Amino acid sequence: MTIETFDELFVHQLRDAYDAEKQHTKALQKLAKQARHEELRDAFEQHLEETQGQIERLEQIFEILEERPKGQKCRAAEGLVEEAQEIVDEIDDDQLQDAAVIAAAQALEHYEISRYGTLVAWARKMGEREVVRLLQETLREEHNADQLLNQLAEQSINEEAMAVDGEEDEEHEEEDSEEEGEEERGRGSRQASSRGQASRDQGSSRGQSARSQGSGSQGSRSQPRSAQSNRSSSGGGQARQPSSQSSGNGNKRSASSNGDLKSRSYRDAQGREHHHTRSYMRGHSGKQR
Repeated sequence: MTIETFDELFVHQLRDAYDAEKQHTKALQKLAKQARHEELRDAFEQHLEETQGQIERLEQIFEILEERPKGQKCRAAEGLVEEAQEIVDEIDDDQLQDAAVIAAAQALEHYEISRYGTLVAWARKMGEREVVRLLQETLREEHNADQLLNQLAEQSINEEAMAVDGEEDEEHEEEDSEEEGEEERGRGSRQASSRGQASRDQGSSRGQSARSQGSGSQGSRSQPRSAQSNRSSSGGGQARQPSSQSSGNGNKRSASSNGDLKSRSYRDAQGREHHHTRSYMRGHSGKQR
């Protein structure tokens, strides 16, 4: 339906508030059952009776305006009710659940307060005094319900819910402490293993160094024998050197003897050529060639 006048806009918003109150009634019934705190249940039951009276007042306003009582689907209230129920269903702890229930109920109350505040201002501009009076009575009840929920939350319910967080924090701290202890023991074990491995590696290095030094000492001890052998060989060569020098004359004599033994050509008395040594030639008076 197209809205063309201010009166039509007012009626449209009135129908929206009427549907919101119907949804609010069903939500309050569920929240009252889910509340664990006795005073909170009493507050919901009281406001549930007020809500029934608010619906009746809206029906009176429709009659004054000569409009048929009919609701216009309120998507905002529908979303708030669904969201409230989802949050409450996710909580098992009683103290936390009561805090969530109050938050859900106040979200609905604040929406209705804003809606009725607008309707009161518009009805006043329209000159509908009786409508203003009825709407203001409903608005006052919504404010009172919101203030009562605030008092319950601030006096005890929020503190009880926060105490649950403290208990969980202590449990988490204990779990974290145990995990840190296990990690610390694990690090200590790894460090001990690393130190043991380093000690074994260091011992192995010292053993290898000792063996290397031992091999070097044996080489140093064997070196004098080798040098002594070399010196002995060298000394023997020097000792034999005079013998070589003394045998130089003998070599000369040997060379002379070799010269005597060397073959020479000569001719005999008949003119024949012979090849004999020089000694042989002297003995036979041969003629050398």
